[in-house]
Amino acid sequence: MDIRGSFHCGNLRYLLAWPGEPVSITARTCDCNFCTRHGAAWTSHLEASLRITINQPRSISRYAFATRTADFLIWNMAWCRSA
Repeated sequence: MDIRGSFHCGNLRYLLAWPGEPVSITARTCDCNFCTRHGAAWTSHLEASLRITINQPRSISRYAFATRTADFLIWNMAWCRSA
């Protein structure tokens, strides 16, 4: 199953290739300050892949915890409103 999406301004687009036809894809949340503040949710599958395309990289910032187990892309909403 392929799931496609984008920010409403179209700056960031994604394609999640999820193996098979799941009844649902479980999204998990974290209760740390960062994830709560940004409304983050995540999912995982050993055979899935995610492709992200960013048209204007300056509108996105990266963040990683000290463990470096995940990268977060943070969207600058002001940029999207001015585009």
